[in-house]
Amino acid sequence: MNSPLIVEALETQRGAFRGGPYSFQLTAGDLRVLLGANGSGKSTLLETLAGLCTPKSGGVRYGDQAWQKDSVGIAPYQRSVGILLQELGLWPHLTIEAQVQLVAKVEKSQISQWAKELELTELLSRRPAELSGGEAQRAALLRTLAADAAVLLLDEPVSDQFETAEQAVCDVVESEAKRGKIVLIATHRDWPGGEELRW
Repeated sequence: MNSPLIVEALETQRGAFRGGPYSFQLTAGDLRVLLGANGSGKSTLLETLAGLCTPKSGGVRYGDQAWQKDSVGIAPYQRSVGILLQELGLWPHLTIEAQVQLVAKVEKSQISQWAKELELTELLSRRPAELSGGEAQRAALLRTLAADAAVLLLDEPVSDQFETAEQAVCDVVESEAKRGKIVLIATHRDWPGGEELRW
């Protein structure tokens, strides 16, 4: 949990897009923000760190574990990463509660606390199609948190939220950083309490 995330000369690629090279190090408790316009490569960088995209070159390490070296990397499930994608990826046939329980590595009491803070307690028995866009986004965040990964990669986590719910998401995410998680957020606007990542 206390290992650093080390990114070394990482060059990302998606189709004709190339990004980087990126070099930085994040340690337990860090909350960093990737700021940039649409199409600047923020999502691609997060997905590359999670093992969902293959980089052109460079490396990613978490402590002594090599996650990526050029085009060779370990599978996403072997990385201690929780990622919230813009597409959310909720499973349509399962209730939110069932989805959370499938990945849960924390106590039910912790899940209940997160659900309360994210204003989801009364919605856990619903399926994704029965949720609004903002509710679905918070539900996907709850599922991501429940996996208890050491590194949280969050892509535009408040893009669909109204003001009160946005603050709730910010509070929960900041609490996770204080608990020792590494948190990296991609956004096109400032994040309260977050420090911009520069390289």
